[in-house]
Amino acid sequence: MFLVVGLHALLLLLLWQMAPPAMRILEPRKGAIEVRLLPNDPIPSPNPQPRDKPTPEPAAGAQKPPAPVPPKAPAPANPPAVPEGYSFKLMEGMEKFDLAQLPKGAPSAGTHLATGDSGAPAALEGGSIPGKERLFPAQWQRKPTRAELSAYFPKGLRAATGFGMIACRTIANYRVDDCEELEQSPAGSGLAGAVRQAAWQFRVMPPRVGGRTLVGAWVRIRIDYTQGVPE
Repeated sequence: MFLVVGLHALLLLLLWQMAPPAMRILEPRKGAIEVRLLPNDPIPSPNPQPRDKPTPEPAAGAQKPPAPVPPKAPAPANPPAVPEGYSFKLMEGMEKFDLAQLPKGAPSAGTHLATGDSGAPAALEGGSIPGKERLFPAQWQRKPTRAELSAYFPKGLRAATGFGMIACRTIANYRVDDCEELEQSPAGSGLAGAVRQAAWQFRVMPPRVGGRTLVGAWVRIRIDYTQGVPE
């Protein structure tokens, strides 16, 4: 009994000697230096690259700059002056025209004035017929064909060379009416009558004066023949 108790006491003594010593909390001494470890700071680069600044976007309500105005084209140069001594060639048949023989006053009631541009060139006065209005040179709206003129060529003539001239009153749709014989060559050849008979097929532009188209004015029409063939 005493032996068992002694063995237990010996075992407890051995265990107490083998146990580690108890930990003690050490208080800092006076005058001790406290050192704290901080995380390492990044080493700055020797030449830092500047960052590109973002381009500011225009506001939604901002106005766009006005578009550049194209330069104006230079004004055309003045037309060259007509040199002194320059002679103008008169139209055929205008050599005997006399302005003093034209009737004065307003046109007769039978002459109709139409506004609007038909494209015909301004007509020039080309003589007068006794008892008729002023006579203008004809401007073709459609020139008659040789077949239309040859159908009325005098049968008694063979390869004749000459002309026939008539005067007609312009009407609507570029037609002519009330045609009269004026002149022909050779005399008595009947070429003026041939032109008068073919006139129902003619298409003539009404004369224009001061931007106005005169439907009803009288025009002079001349057809030339060479070797019996109308030109």
